Amino acid sequence: MTWSNSSRILLSHKPKAPPPFRYKLRPVVGEAAGFEQIGDLYQQALFSTSKFIFVDCISISWIDAHLSAGYAAVQHLLKISGITLSFLNLAPRVAEIFEHHGLLGPSPSKTKKTVIPLTRFNPGDSVIFAGYTQDHLNRLPIPEMSAEVSEKFFEGIDELFSNSELHSKTQHGMFACGQFFPRKNKLDFSLVDLGLGFQRVINDIRQMKLDPSEAINWAMMGSNTTRSGDIPGGLGLKILKDFVKLNGGKLTIVSHSGHWQLSANATRKSLLKTPFPGTAVTLEINTSDNNKYYMT
Repeated sequence: MTWSNSSRILLSHKPKAPPPFRYKLRPVVGEAAGFEQIGDLYQQALFSTSKFIFVDCISISWIDAHLSAGYAAVQHLLKISGITLSFLNLAPRVAEIFEHHGLLGPSPSKTKKTVIPLTRFNPGDSVIFAGYTQDHLNRLPIPEMSAEVSEKFFEGIDELFSNSELHSKTQHGMFACGQFFPRKNKLDFSLVDLGLGFQRVINDIRQMKLDPSEAINWAMMGSNTTRSGDIPGGLGLKILKDFVKLNGGKLTIVSHSGHWQLSANATRKSLLKTPFPGTAVTLEINTSDNNKYYMT
């Protein structure tokens, strides 16, 4: 029997999809290392051929809750590129933190009283953000303040949002969350955007050549702004920085490869080995502070 050309059977097969890419989280300490690792995760996920990224948490038994804003921001950014980011092998305490902040699925309808829930804000949501921060921070044990100091304190936090809104040029919104840790006597609150970052904005507008950490430091000096009325430099931000020094807390900014931290004793700057794809501002409040704050 012979086969004619018309009766040939053509066989083909569909190429197999690349296997999921697994990224193993390692224990880290501090804001710089935490956001640097998130940046490394983002870069490796973005350049992987897989559309499914598994973040393996087998090596960590604890994670700073406010880093959830950074993970949520990167998860959102990867999703836009068609990449799904999932977490596995979570220790109970890590799973609880991620669950309360919605990283493992929809946020629970009720969260722990110590949690400031992860929330995404769009540019233009400054009034909503102001209500969110006042509602949640005022129900937690922050130091006592006079009405005037309290107004300027929250105005300073609002200025941080305005900075992201005005200068980051982000199309992906801002992510915020936080948590109070009674045993550690501290409250951490983070605001994250996926925008241009301090260095690019300042160097472009001011025609300067600052490195990433120097750009943050320049911006956080009270008299420096990229244009009148912009960030930072308002009275609210000055009060916020003064409060951090007196309270014994910290104000930390990670912006792409730059890291800047203000504490009671010093201002520290450093460069990250792997950039975070945006800017993260973290306020740490010492809740064991029994002082009452007044304007002088």
